[in-house]
Order: sequence, then C-alpha cells, then structure tokens
Amino acid sequence: MHHPRVYFSDGFESFHGGFWAILSITVERRTRRPEGGGVSRLSVLILAKNESANIEACLRSVGWADEIAVIDTGSTDDTVAKARHFTDNVFVTQWRGFAGTKNWGLRRLTGDWVLWLDADERVTPDLAEEIQKVLRTPRFDGYQIPRKANFLGHWILHGGWYPGYVLRLIKRELAEFTDTRVHEGLKPPQNVGRLKQPLLHFTDPTLAHYFDKFNRYTSLAAQDLKDRGRRFH
Repeated sequence: MHHPRVYFSDGFESFHGGFWAILSITVERRTRRPEGGGVSRLSVLILAKNESANIEACLRSVGWADEIAVIDTGSTDDTVAKARHFTDNVFVTQWRGFAGTKNWGLRRLTGDWVLWLDADERVTPDLAEEIQKVLRTPRFDGYQIPRKANFLGHWILHGGWYPGYVLRLIKRELAEFTDTRVHEGLKPPQNVGRLKQPLLHFTDPTLAHYFDKFNRYTSLAAQDLKDRGRRFH
C-alpha cells in the first residue's frame, strides 16, 4: 500500500467562523462560477437517510457546483422531497453498506472531479472559492480538507478533532471508497494536496444522537475486525 504525498495549497486566508445564517445569505454571491476560465466540472455526492433537518443547508452550500447527486437509502421523512428542490439527481436505492452505496453513487456522476459530503456538513463560501480556484489549475489528483466539528453546539478545536484532514475532493476517474463497514474513505491517489479553508461538520446535536451513533458504529467496526480474523478473547 502506497503512502500519498501531501502538500498544502497556498494563498488563502483561514476561516474564522461566524453565523451560518450570514454564510447562507452570501454563498450565492461569493461562489458564483466565473465566466470561462476552463474550470473542471465538479460533481457533489451526498449520502442521506432521514436527514430532513440537514439536507437543505447542505445542498444550499454547494449550489454553485456543476452537478449534485443525493443517494437516499430509504428515508421515511421528507428528505427526498426537500432534496428535489435543489437537484434532479436524487436516487432512492437499497442500502449496500457505506462504501458500497457510495461507490454505486459514484457511477451516477459525470463531472471531472468529485466532492463527497455527509448531509450534516457545510461548504463555506471561502472553501467554495478555494475549491474552484484549485480546479482551474489542479496540481494534484486529490485534496484533503480540514474539517471543523460542532459538537453539542460548540466548535471543538482540540483533542485531535481539528484540523482533522479528510480526503474529500478527487478526480472522478480515481474515486473509489474503501470496502469497510464504517469510517470508509476514498482510496488515496498518489499525489494529494491540502486545502486551507475548513469544511463545517455539525455532528451530534444531542447526547442521545451521539450515543446512538456510537453504538451503531462500534458494532460495525467490531464486525470488520472479526471478519479480518481478530479475536476478542
């Protein structure tokens, strides 16, 4: 298994937070794609199930992208109806596991590059501008993005949570998710750069939500270890 080379992009100021209401008002004005310039086409992939509380803000934050695809795996709320206000590419399909479902979604995309998001994440106007800038003259095959987490209503900037780089932007022809039950990620290409503007992650608004997810994810991780021959006694 190779280890990707990681580099930083340059020339960007850091994001200092602020109210999302203000960001949502300014996102269209600040991130409108410039005329011409030869920017590669960008597809956004979002996996969702019962994300009515999150899906609109997530989609609004990437409304500047060339293509948006939402992969819904059986929502019983109005996630699908809300998503269809933003994109025609809403696919309702069976659950194939995290990696399998995302790889299925990748095959529905047509852009040159892919940005994948969870429904509880938001692309700030500053990050949108940085993405569009690097895609005009990309130096690498993929880019890691620092992720800034909001836990129980507070930004967590310590304990290894920030910057928490995640590989989210990649050439579509190279995009493939690792075959694990949980914490799946894109297989890293040979050359990986780093962006400076953070991706906002509104994770776990309540302790009940946190412990429910914790129990589900640890069970999936334990099953992965068992499948690889790991013994627990």
